[in-house]
Amino acid sequence: MADAGPTGLTGRTCVALALLAATAWLWVSWCSFPQELWNDVRLAPAAAFVRGLPVYPTAGAGTINTWAYGPLPLLLLGPATWAPGAGPALQLAGAIVLLAVTLPIILVGWSWPRLAGPNLSPAGRLLAIAIVLGAWPRLGLQNIQADSFAVAFGLIGLFALQHASTTTARWIAATGAAAAVACKQTALGIAAAQLIWLGLTVGPREALRHAGRCAVVGAVLLGWATATFGGEELWFTMVTLPSRYPWDPEPGSRLLHFAQALFVQLALPAAVLVFARRAVWRRGAPLLLPALAWACALPTGLAAFMKQGGSTNSIEGYCLWLPFAVPAGLAWAEARLGSMRLAPLAAGTALLCLGLQFVSMPNPSWRPSLERQRHAEFLVKNFPGGTWFPWNPLVTLLAEEKYYHDKDGFYVRLACGLPLDLAALRSGLPPAMHVVALPHGLNGWSIAPKFFPPCVQRAEFGAWTVYSWEPRGAQ
Repeated sequence: MADAGPTGLTGRTCVALALLAATAWLWVSWCSFPQELWNDVRLAPAAAFVRGLPVYPTAGAGTINTWAYGPLPLLLLGPATWAPGAGPALQLAGAIVLLAVTLPIILVGWSWPRLAGPNLSPAGRLLAIAIVLGAWPRLGLQNIQADSFAVAFGLIGLFALQHASTTTARWIAATGAAAAVACKQTALGIAAAQLIWLGLTVGPREALRHAGRCAVVGAVLLGWATATFGGEELWFTMVTLPSRYPWDPEPGSRLLHFAQALFVQLALPAAVLVFARRAVWRRGAPLLLPALAWACALPTGLAAFMKQGGSTNSIEGYCLWLPFAVPAGLAWAEARLGSMRLAPLAAGTALLCLGLQFVSMPNPSWRPSLERQRHAEFLVKNFPGGTWFPWNPLVTLLAEEKYYHDKDGFYVRLACGLPLDLAALRSGLPPAMHVVALPHGLNGWSIAPKFFPPCVQRAEFGAWTVYSWEPRGAQ
C-alpha cells in the first residue's frame, strides 16, 4: 500500500538513510582529525593561551607560529588542551570543531524553513540538514580553521536577524557579526550584509543603529583581545603580516588547481542566484539576507584565496549561504512535487553528496589513530628539553609547557619578506636541542637543517623521520 505522507515508510526510510550517511561522514571526519598535520600546528596556540604563554609575536620577539587569525577560536579550542596528551587533545578539538560546524547548520536547517515559508515538512528539514553536511567543504570538518568558527557565528547572527525584529535578536545578530571578525579578520562581509539588509527592509536609521550595535560589541571584543594578547602583537599578526602576503605568482594555475571547489562554492551559488533572481533579489524575500552574505563575503574571500598560501576555506560566503538555500530549495520542490516524491529525490541528493565526500577523501579512517602522537611523546620523554617538532609544536607544549617555533610560521615570515636571524631564532627552540623530528613525507622546503651541526644521524621511528646529533657537553 502506498505511503500516506511524509511520515510513511518511504519517507522514514529516506530520512534514516540520509541521516545515517551524514552521521557516518561526521564520524569519519572526527576520526581523521588527529591525522591531519595542520591540526597539531593550529591547536598549539590554543594550548599556549590556556597556559599563559604568549601566542601573538611581533616582528622581533615571540614564538613564530602559524596562527595569523583572530583570538576567539583560541578561547573556544582552549578546553581541548586540558587533555592528558596531544592525541586526546586533538580528539577533543575535533569534537569542538564539529559541534561549531554542525550546530548552526541544524539550527538553521530545522528552524528557518518554518519562518521563511513555504513551510517544509519535518522529513524535508532533516533531509536538508543531511544535504548541507554532504555539500560542506571537507576540510571544514576535518581541519582547525578560523573560518569554521567565523561561519558558525555568522550563521547564528543571520538566523537571529531573520528570526525576529526585536532589539534582542538584533543584538544577537550584531554579536555574531563582531564575533566572526574576532575569529577571522576577513569576515567583515557578514556585518556588511546585515547592514545592507536592514537598510533595504527596515530603513537607513535601523541600519545605522545596527552599525552602532556591531561597533559596541566589536569594541568589547577588541578590548578583551588587546588586554589579553597585546595591541602591538595583534596588529603585527592580524594586519601587518596579512597585508604583506604576496599574491600568487601563477593565478591561472591556482584557479585550475581549485577548479572543482570553485565551481561548487562560486559558480553554483551564482547560477542559482541568477536563475532565482526574481524570488531572491527583492525586499522581504527569505533568501535575500543569505544571498547578500554570499555576495558581501566574496571580495575579502577571493582576495585571501588569491594570496600565496591561500585556499578555498577563505571563501566563506558559500557556507553562509548553503544552510539557508538548501531548505528553501527543498520547500520550493515540496510545494510542487509533494513530500512523497520529494523524499527519495532529496535523500538521493544527500547520499550522492556524502558518497562523493567519501570517494574524494584519501584513506578514510573509521577509527582514530594516535600512534604518531604516542611516538612523539616517547621522543619528548626520552630527550627532555632537547626535541623539536617543527610541524608539531603541540607535543612539547603539552609535555613540557614550552612553545617553540613552527615551520609554517617561518614560511609566512619569509613569504612576507621579513628576515629570519638564525641567532635570534634560537631563543624559540629547545635550549638543549639535539633531536629534530619531522613527519614522513614532509621534508619539502625546510629551515630546520640550518640548525643542524655538520654530523647528523637520520633514523625512522614510527611515523617520524628523526635527525639527531650529540648534545653539547656530551662526552
